[in-house]
Amino acid sequence: MVVTHDMHTATKVADRIVMLYPPSRLKPDEPQIIFDGTPAQIERSTDSRVAQFVRGEAGERLMEMRKSGTI
Repeated sequence: MVVTHDMHTATKVADRIVMLYPPSRLKPDEPQIIFDGTPAQIERSTDSRVAQFVRGEAGERLMEMRKSGTI
């Protein structure tokens, strides 16, 4: 098991990738696991949260976290 935010590493070493989402950002009863599949499948994910992270386009989320004092 490897825990990382580095998608390049994850797609090179993993047979399976699981992506969790912060509970505070989820709707009631929404599961925290937003992706569970192979590296090839994550590259084709249609979930905008997953796609944004995989492509390194999470800037909007980072700005939101900075404003809220999370980071």
